[in-house]
Amino acid sequence: MTLTVILYLNPIVAPFLIQHVTSPNIYWRLFYLYPFPLVLAITCTYLAENIKNKNPVVQFLTMTLYGLTIILALSSPGFQTIFHSGNQIRFPPRYKIYQQLFDNAQKISEQAPPGTMLAPTGLSGAIPIVSAEHPQIRIREDGVKLWLESCGMPEAFARRRLGASSFVGGEYKNLSDFERFLEIEDNILTSIVIHESVSTPPVRKIIEDHGFKLHKKINPFVILTKQK
Repeated sequence: MTLTVILYLNPIVAPFLIQHVTSPNIYWRLFYLYPFPLVLAITCTYLAENIKNKNPVVQFLTMTLYGLTIILALSSPGFQTIFHSGNQIRFPPRYKIYQQLFDNAQKISEQAPPGTMLAPTGLSGAIPIVSAEHPQIRIREDGVKLWLESCGMPEAFARRRLGASSFVGGEYKNLSDFERFLEIEDNILTSIVIHESVSTPPVRKIIEDHGFKLHKKINPFVILTKQK
């Protein structure tokens, strides 16, 4: 148990393991397989049991070191632990999502009318967390491919949807996928969320030709909605 704490709950050791031994995603998944919150209590009990007959100074130093390790895990924003990942802070518990992305998702879900939405990668995963009223054209990439394949759709459908989502997120190279997507599937859309970097006059003209008009600006995104 002590070794588990030293290796995985130690905010000093964890960044080294993530960078040189595993990866952030694999590191996080270790916590799905093992009851790490219980490890803290079990380890504390184990330490107390084994040092109860030791010198009081040894007892004090041991428990102090253990406490400092936990405090570092809770308060060091530069480390990746079960409580931190870059600037994602999960204490107190909250969604595993960047705060700015979550804030944008909330604002967009509040302003956009209910209905199917084409949104950039990231937002397309965050918006359903805060609202079920905006079904997304893009979810996880493999999910889009598997679902359309099971519906008997050709691979090009998934490629266009993924490309269209990447385009509205700022990847101008996917403009052709976006145009083709609108030509075929604009009838299923209620709204489009597009990054202002690709919301150029020519692009806006293409979107308006398919019946979408400016609805709201939420920097750095623009919401366009289908006119009835």
